[in-house]
Amino acid sequence: LSGEARRELVRQPSGVTALAWTGGGEWILTGHSSRVLRLSAAHRSRLLATLRGPEGLVSLLVPSPDGRHVAVASHDRTVRLYDLATREQTGRLGPLRRPAAALCFLADGSYLASVCQDNAVQMWDLATHTPGATLWGPADESFVGLALFGESNHLAVALADGRIRIWGPGD
Repeated sequence: LSGEARRELVRQPSGVTALAWTGGGEWILTGHSSRVLRLSAAHRSRLLATLRGPEGLVSLLVPSPDGRHVAVASHDRTVRLYDLATREQTGRLGPLRRPAAALCFLADGSYLASVCQDNAVQMWDLATHTPGATLWGPADESFVGLALFGESNHLAVALADGRIRIWGPGD
């Protein structure tokens, strides 16, 4: 509350472009402009692993609901999935039409939703790493954000013009 930093993670290999708490708050994951991911012990500022795979600047890091996996979007127009315990890449989604603007795991962790500043929400089946359902908007719309809400059975999509569209079961 004093406004003072409690600690710093130093010696990053390049500019940090994405950040996420993972592993139930035990780890901090950073994505970099140099196309690497670094997993560090959050409370000791100690590097645990360097992960490779993205072929472009890392733009988004989204932990799964169970905290054991992370979805990584990069400017190479892919989303890569990593197992944080094994430190291995477990899947690759894409190529996307554009780099992902937002990602969201569905509550049970079996699907991932993505938007790419176009007029579609792409649902990805994480068991097969293939596209599932696509939720479409009019051709002139641009979807830029995603969020689950309610009992994790509604999906809100932010549009570039300030509107929000909601998908989910009827009331």
